[in-house]
Amino acid sequence: MTKASQPTAAPAIYHLRIELRDVEPPVWRRVAVPGDISLAQLHGVIQAAMDWHDLHLHHFSALGSFYGPTREDDADGGLLDERDTRLDRILPGARRRMDYLYDFADRWRHAIVVERIEPADGGGFRCLDGRRAAPPDGCGGPEGYADLLRAMADAAHPGHADAVERYGGGFDPERFDAESVNRRMRKG
Repeated sequence: MTKASQPTAAPAIYHLRIELRDVEPPVWRRVAVPGDISLAQLHGVIQAAMDWHDLHLHHFSALGSFYGPTREDDADGGLLDERDTRLDRILPGARRRMDYLYDFADRWRHAIVVERIEPADGGGFRCLDGRRAAPPDGCGGPEGYADLLRAMADAAHPGHADAVERYGGGFDPERFDAESVNRRMRKG
């Protein structure tokens, strides 16, 4: 078999813990993704995992560099192109970490940690575990989310009726459903 015809090895599977910072009780997801995905693809995974709608700007940061969506007319914007940056190049080993910021106004800060790296298993992108629903996209950041939780939990709260109207009364902050996350990832 010539070198050109040898099959390429499947990428290792990264088990990542993605934790939303600055919210109580904690909101987190554990996902498995191929190590060779781009940070742009990881952004899509995080959006699906948190049930957000990709309505706001974002960036990743690791080792003093920032990665995000770039434009040709923004060559000196300080961001490295997330489409050209692979996860396994930024986080080459277990216990490595980086940060992800979504929505520069609301400031949803996430810690992303490589829990372990395993041989390829053919499983693709998947959510393995998690806790609690992520805050609704656009609810005002950690402080707005804390206010929303207080308002929804207390019928006498002055913001209760508005919170129920805006979120339909169907938002359950304790609910987490890995299969729903996996369906969103498959659509993604």
